[in-house]
Amino acid sequence: MTGAVDAEVYFWIDNCDTAYLSEDMSGHGDVGMNISDHQESDIVGFEDPDHFKEMMRQVAERPEVSHSSQLMWWMANRSNTDDLDELWGVAREAQHPEDYGDGFEHFNWYMSERPVNTSVVTAAPDHPVEDALERRMNGYSPEVIGGKLKQNGSGIEVDSFCGGDEKAERIREELGVEPSSVPGFAFGNSGGDRPMMEPAEEAFGRDRAYEFATVYSEDSPDFWTHGTLGVISYALETGADVDEASETALDFLSSGLERQGEIHLDEVERGGREPGEHTYDIIEAYERAVEEVRSW
Repeated sequence: MTGAVDAEVYFWIDNCDTAYLSEDMSGHGDVGMNISDHQESDIVGFEDPDHFKEMMRQVAERPEVSHSSQLMWWMANRSNTDDLDELWGVAREAQHPEDYGDGFEHFNWYMSERPVNTSVVTAAPDHPVEDALERRMNGYSPEVIGGKLKQNGSGIEVDSFCGGDEKAERIREELGVEPSSVPGFAFGNSGGDRPMMEPAEEAFGRDRAYEFATVYSEDSPDFWTHGTLGVISYALETGADVDEASETALDFLSSGLERQGEIHLDEVERGGREPGEHTYDIIEAYERAVEEVRSW
């Protein structure tokens, strides 16, 4: 375990909640899909995106492979190279940094001067995610907690997974905190995010994560909706009332409009999880901010 990270508030965000990924997995945003569409995907063992999807379905049936960790297992056991540097080279080059939402870039910029720890927690291998974020975030990259591969004497092996149940454990290991004992706010879009959403003080879900969310939105275009919810949560957690939290959201959105040129907000509602301490205030502050934005 590393030493505990000193922060007033923690944000744990799934990688697919920050980048575009369509329902049929045809869009960018999925690390493995991007690799399979690369001109040298054969080095990683994929013929094309259709082959990638079929292989991931088959690997998911293996009892030793944990939820959402199929790509990690494949890269260690089915790649056509024993050189980890060569593998990382293809994986990094295949990613699309521009697919990380403008709202996510702005969220990291806006929170950069505040005592928070923002981590992208992903079942995907950490190196390509770190590289893509560093190229996109304009110097405001979040920490990445992801799967780890290592070189051994005969090839490549998994050092640690970060899918499903392992997400909460890796947060403990990497940040030195217990997720249920710190002011933590989790963002996710699938059942694989449940282990880090359930112990969080508040959990913001979209897509398939309604059941585990205190606040839910069908979508979060470019992370603007979830970014606004995160800013409001921080304000409430650090002593603001609903009016002040709504004003903070408007400051976040107005500066985002100035920096990025446009913002997109979705409707929110109560999720399926038991409400947290701030749930109803978060929703009220968000709805007030949205009403004001409509007049801009």
